[in-house]
Amino acid sequence: MIGPGDVVDSSAAQLRLQLDVMLGSVTELVASAARVMKARGRGQIIATVPMGGILALPGSAAYSAAKAGLRAYLAALNAELRGTGFAVSGVCPSAVDTPMLLHEATHDGSLIDFLGKVSTADDVADVVERSLRKRRLERFRPYSDSILCRILESFPWLVPPMLGPAETLGRRGCAKHLARKGIAAG
Repeated sequence: MIGPGDVVDSSAAQLRLQLDVMLGSVTELVASAARVMKARGRGQIIATVPMGGILALPGSAAYSAAKAGLRAYLAALNAELRGTGFAVSGVCPSAVDTPMLLHEATHDGSLIDFLGKVSTADDVADVVERSLRKRRLERFRPYSDSILCRILESFPWLVPPMLGPAETLGRRGCAKHLARKGIAAG
Protein backbone atom coordinates (compact mmCIF):
# COMPACT_ATOMS: atom_id res chain seq x y z
CA MET A 1 0.00 0.00 0.00
CA ILE A 2 1.07 3.55 -0.49
CA GLY A 3 -0.52 6.89 0.23
CA PRO A 4 1.23 9.18 -2.23
CA GLY A 5 1.67 12.69 -0.93
CA ASP A 6 3.95 14.98 0.96
CA VAL A 7 4.50 14.43 4.68
CA VAL A 8 3.12 17.88 5.54
CA ASP A 9 -0.14 16.98 3.80
CA SER A 10 -0.48 13.61 5.58
CA SER A 11 -2.08 13.02 8.95
CA ALA A 12 -0.21 11.21 11.69
CA ALA A 13 -2.74 8.37 11.32
CA GLN A 14 -2.03 8.04 7.57
CA LEU A 15 1.72 7.93 8.17
CA ARG A 16 1.37 5.44 11.03
CA LEU A 17 -0.89 3.17 8.96
CA GLN A 18 1.69 2.96 6.18
CA LEU A 19 4.47 2.16 8.65
CA ASP A 20 2.33 -0.39 10.50
CA VAL A 21 1.26 -2.21 7.32
CA MET A 22 4.54 -2.11 5.41
CA LEU A 23 7.01 -2.51 8.26
CA GLY A 24 5.38 -3.47 11.55
CA SER A 25 3.20 -6.29 10.25
CA VAL A 26 5.90 -7.64 7.94
CA THR A 27 8.55 -7.76 10.68
CA GLU A 28 6.11 -9.60 12.96
CA LEU A 29 5.33 -12.17 10.24
CA VAL A 30 9.00 -12.61 9.38
CA ALA A 31 9.93 -13.07 13.05
CA SER A 32 7.22 -15.73 13.49
CA ALA A 33 8.34 -17.58 10.37
CA ALA A 34 12.00 -17.30 11.40
CA ARG A 35 11.28 -18.91 14.78
CA VAL A 36 9.53 -21.87 13.14
CA MET A 37 12.16 -22.30 10.42
CA LYS A 38 15.08 -21.97 12.83
CA ALA A 39 13.57 -24.67 15.05
CA ARG A 40 13.33 -26.93 11.96
CA GLY A 41 16.91 -26.08 10.98
CA ARG A 42 15.99 -25.05 7.47
CA GLY A 43 13.96 -22.58 5.45
CA GLN A 44 14.10 -19.32 3.59
CA ILE A 45 12.25 -16.06 3.96
CA ILE A 46 11.94 -13.86 0.89
CA ALA A 47 10.47 -10.38 1.23
CA THR A 48 9.89 -7.67 -1.33
CA VAL A 49 11.93 -4.53 -0.74
CA PRO A 50 11.18 -2.16 -3.65
CA MET A 51 13.75 0.35 -4.83
CA GLY A 52 11.80 2.96 -2.83
CA GLY A 53 13.49 1.43 0.22
CA ILE A 54 16.89 2.10 -1.30
CA LEU A 55 16.30 5.55 -2.74
CA ALA A 56 13.90 7.82 -0.84
CA LEU A 57 11.97 10.27 -2.96
CA PRO A 58 9.57 13.11 -2.22
CA GLY A 59 5.94 12.14 -2.01
CA SER A 60 6.66 8.71 -0.57
CA ALA A 61 8.48 9.34 2.71
CA ALA A 62 6.53 6.82 4.82
CA TYR A 63 6.73 4.19 2.08
CA SER A 64 10.49 4.71 1.71
CA ALA A 65 10.99 4.66 5.48
CA ALA A 66 9.07 1.39 5.83
CA LYS A 67 10.88 -0.31 2.97
CA ALA A 68 14.32 0.94 4.10
CA GLY A 69 13.51 -0.34 7.57
CA LEU A 70 12.53 -3.72 6.12
CA ARG A 71 15.77 -3.85 4.15
CA ALA A 72 17.77 -3.22 7.33
CA TYR A 73 15.66 -5.75 9.25
CA LEU A 74 16.32 -8.48 6.67
CA ALA A 75 20.06 -7.74 6.66
CA ALA A 76 20.21 -7.95 10.46
CA LEU A 77 18.15 -11.16 10.55
CA ASN A 78 20.36 -12.67 7.85
CA ALA A 79 23.43 -11.91 9.98
CA GLU A 80 21.75 -13.31 13.11
CA LEU A 81 20.94 -16.58 11.35
CA ARG A 82 24.28 -16.98 9.59
CA GLY A 83 25.47 -20.58 9.67
CA THR A 84 22.07 -22.03 10.62
CA GLY A 85 21.03 -23.34 7.19
CA PHE A 86 18.30 -20.74 7.16
CA ALA A 87 18.32 -18.00 4.51
CA VAL A 88 16.89 -14.50 4.26
CA SER A 89 16.50 -12.70 0.95
CA GLY A 90 15.13 -9.40 -0.26
CA VAL A 91 13.82 -9.07 -3.79
CA CYS A 92 14.20 -5.43 -4.83
CA PRO A 93 12.17 -4.49 -7.91
CA SER A 94 11.70 -1.10 -9.49
CA ALA A 95 8.20 -0.32 -10.75
CA VAL A 96 5.96 -3.37 -11.11
CA ASP A 97 2.70 -3.37 -13.05
CA THR A 98 0.31 -3.76 -10.11
CA PRO A 99 -2.86 -2.03 -8.95
CA MET A 100 -0.66 0.00 -6.56
CA LEU A 101 1.43 1.35 -9.46
CA LEU A 102 -1.73 2.20 -11.38
CA HIS A 103 -3.00 4.06 -8.30
CA GLU A 104 0.25 6.01 -8.20
CA ALA A 105 0.03 6.77 -11.92
CA THR A 106 -3.50 8.13 -11.57
CA HIS A 107 -3.14 9.84 -8.16
CA ASP A 108 -0.02 12.02 -8.48
CA GLY A 109 2.39 9.35 -7.26
CA SER A 110 6.09 9.34 -7.99
CA LEU A 111 6.88 9.87 -11.66
CA ILE A 112 10.32 8.41 -11.02
CA ASP A 113 8.66 4.97 -11.08
CA PHE A 114 8.24 5.40 -14.81
CA LEU A 115 11.82 6.26 -15.77
CA GLY A 116 12.65 2.73 -16.85
CA LYS A 117 10.85 -0.40 -17.93
CA VAL A 118 7.90 -1.38 -15.76
CA SER A 119 8.30 -5.02 -14.73
CA THR A 120 5.50 -7.56 -14.65
CA ALA A 121 4.57 -9.69 -11.67
CA ASP A 122 6.02 -12.64 -13.63
CA ASP A 123 9.36 -10.81 -13.91
CA VAL A 124 9.45 -10.46 -10.11
CA ALA A 125 8.35 -14.08 -9.66
CA ASP A 126 11.35 -15.13 -11.78
CA VAL A 127 13.64 -13.23 -9.39
CA VAL A 128 11.99 -14.94 -6.42
CA GLU A 129 12.54 -18.34 -8.08
CA ARG A 130 16.23 -17.51 -8.63
CA SER A 131 16.46 -16.54 -4.96
CA LEU A 132 15.09 -19.94 -3.99
CA ARG A 133 17.66 -21.74 -6.15
CA LYS A 134 20.68 -19.62 -5.27
CA ARG A 135 20.41 -17.84 -1.95
CA ARG A 136 21.57 -14.23 -1.78
CA LEU A 137 20.66 -11.46 0.59
CA GLU A 138 19.46 -9.16 -2.20
CA ARG A 139 18.41 -9.47 -5.83
CA PHE A 140 17.41 -6.53 -7.99
CA ARG A 141 14.95 -6.19 -10.88
CA PRO A 142 16.11 -4.70 -13.14
CA TYR A 143 19.70 -4.74 -12.00
CA SER A 144 20.56 -1.61 -13.98
CA ASP A 145 18.07 0.47 -11.94
CA SER A 146 19.66 -0.74 -8.73
CA ILE A 147 23.07 0.62 -9.66
CA LEU A 148 21.83 4.20 -9.96
CA CYS A 149 19.63 3.86 -6.85
CA ARG A 150 22.50 2.55 -4.73
CA ILE A 151 24.84 5.31 -5.94
CA LEU A 152 22.25 7.99 -5.17
CA GLU A 153 21.56 6.35 -1.78
CA SER A 154 25.21 7.00 -0.95
CA PHE A 155 25.05 10.62 -2.12
CA PRO A 156 21.51 11.84 -1.26
CA TRP A 157 22.37 15.48 -1.93
CA LEU A 158 22.56 14.58 -5.64
CA VAL A 159 18.85 13.67 -5.73
CA PRO A 160 17.15 17.12 -5.51
CA PRO A 161 18.93 18.64 -8.53
CA MET A 162 18.06 15.54 -10.59
CA LEU A 163 14.35 15.51 -9.72
CA GLY A 164 13.16 18.02 -12.32
CA PRO A 165 14.68 16.30 -15.36
CA ALA A 166 13.83 12.85 -13.96
CA GLU A 167 10.19 13.81 -13.44
CA THR A 168 9.97 15.14 -17.01
CA LEU A 169 11.18 11.79 -18.34
CA GLY A 170 8.98 9.94 -15.83
CA ARG A 171 5.90 11.90 -16.96
CA ARG A 172 6.47 10.58 -20.50
CA GLY A 173 6.96 7.05 -19.21
CA CYS A 174 3.81 7.31 -17.09
CA ALA A 175 1.78 8.48 -20.10
CA LYS A 176 3.09 5.52 -22.14
CA HIS A 177 2.26 3.11 -19.31
CA LEU A 178 -1.28 4.47 -19.01
CA ALA A 179 -1.72 4.38 -22.81
CA ARG A 180 -0.73 0.68 -22.83
CA LYS A 181 -3.50 0.15 -20.29
CA GLY A 182 -6.00 2.14 -22.37
CA ILE A 183 -6.16 5.02 -19.89
CA ALA A 184 -5.79 8.64 -20.97
CA ALA A 185 -3.07 10.49 -19.03
CA GLY A 186 -4.50 13.33 -16.94
